[in-house]
Amino acid sequence: MEPHYLKYLVKTHDKNYILQDLMEYYGNGVLNFAYFLTRSSDAADDLSQDVFLAVYDRVYSFRGECTMKSWILTISIL
Repeated sequence: MEPHYLKYLVKTHDKNYILQDLMEYYGNGVLNFAYFLTRSSDAADDLSQDVFLAVYDRVYSFRGECTMKSWILTISIL
C-alpha cells in the first residue's frame, strides 16, 4: 500500500522527508526496473539516482491520477 499522504502533497511538505520515504518504499523496485532496462548494475545504480533526482524536482507535480509507483517508473523510462 502506498503512503496515504502522497495524494495530498502541497508545497509546504518537506521534500527531503518525502524523497527519503519514497526511496525507502520504492528504491528496490526502481533499481530492479533500471537493471531490467539496462542489464548493467552500474548503469542501474546511475539510472536509479537520476530517477530519484527527477522525482525530487517534480514531486509537487504529482497529481495522483496514477499510483506513485507508476509515476516513478514512468520517469525511469523517460
